[in-house]
Amino acid sequence: MPTTRSANALASSSKAAPLTNGRSQGPRSAKGKGKGKGKAQASTTTPASDTESDPDALDPDLESHLTALRKALRAQQRLARQNDALRAEIAELHADAEVSVQPRPAKGKGKARRSDVGLHAEVARLKAKVRKLERQHDHDRRRIDKLKMREVRADARDLEDELLDGIPDSAPAMRKLLRRFHDLILAPTLSSSEPDETCPICMETLKPGSTQSFPCEHTTCSGCLAEYLKAQPAFLQTRTFKCPSCRAETEMGEVETVQFTASEQWDAMLVVANDFAKMEVQRPRMDTSEEEAEEQFIDDGEGATSSAMSEVPPETSEAEPDPEPEPATAPEQAQVENTAPANGDAEIPNPPDRPSTPLTPTSDSPAPRPIPYSQSSPSVKRRRLQELAAARKRRR
Repeated sequence: MPTTRSANALASSSKAAPLTNGRSQGPRSAKGKGKGKGKAQASTTTPASDTESDPDALDPDLESHLTALRKALRAQQRLARQNDALRAEIAELHADAEVSVQPRPAKGKGKARRSDVGLHAEVARLKAKVRKLERQHDHDRRRIDKLKMREVRADARDLEDELLDGIPDSAPAMRKLLRRFHDLILAPTLSSSEPDETCPICMETLKPGSTQSFPCEHTTCSGCLAEYLKAQPAFLQTRTFKCPSCRAETEMGEVETVQFTASEQWDAMLVVANDFAKMEVQRPRMDTSEEEAEEQFIDDGEGATSSAMSEVPPETSEAEPDPEPEPATAPEQAQVENTAPANGDAEIPNPPDRPSTPLTPTSDSPAPRPIPYSQSSPSVKRRRLQELAAARKRRR
């Protein structure tokens, strides 16, 4: 072994080392002091030759390094055993999730503290609970996604059935368009024909978006209205104020913001009409009787005439002349004579002129027919809507 060889080398080197009194040490040096110098020289030179001839001899410095290495290896093995023991203990703590937290003995003022083992056990229990909740959350999320996809597929099947049947569900869209049209009709507007409409307080030109309209149809700008309300002492209590123009009592809830002018209102209504036309193209055609039974938005005064003319064949659809008015009967003449004054000098009124209606219809004088609203020009439609808006304002 290396240890035995190094020990032998050290022993041989110690034999060759001279003493301080000039004598050499060795096993034969104690037998006699009177031997010759030849024997002493032989005893000193023989171990040196043995040392030089021994190939396993090590240097003292190398031997010290080997000793330190052996100590380090023993320390490493000891630390490895301790590490294995700690790992086994940690595994036992993680496996035991139901370990109760044991408090330490009371110290000082009698307060109990949890032991390190109990804290590690609680941490492990909480981590296990978190992992369990995460797994449950993932399961619930996957279930929710599956239910959402099921609902989407059901809606897609319903839409496909509607498209196959050719009856789209347009009732909600129709109600939405009607609400938009109703709001546009009732919305206050600034006059397009009077571009110099000014605020009665600051005399600045009114602009859409910063103008307030009152129920009395007067308008003012938003900034002036705010300053005007600050000067009203009873406004905070009653929430009412007097119109700056006509001094009419006005509630704050009835004040509306003017969003656009009359021309802009007309353009917005045209957008609603276009949306309705697109929807009407997608809807299935209704029966003629149902279309005629629907109430018209604007009555042109020719409902019965137009329906009757639509049923007449083309060759017999020429306008027939109005029948000749019948002459007044005898009782009517007597009534006229009775209404005459008793004074004979009074003038007798002439009978009313009869309309000069031709007896036979001629192609040169066709009967005038009013143009329906649906076939009118945009300017006529706009004027008609302005008349309706003016009538609504007068009714207020």
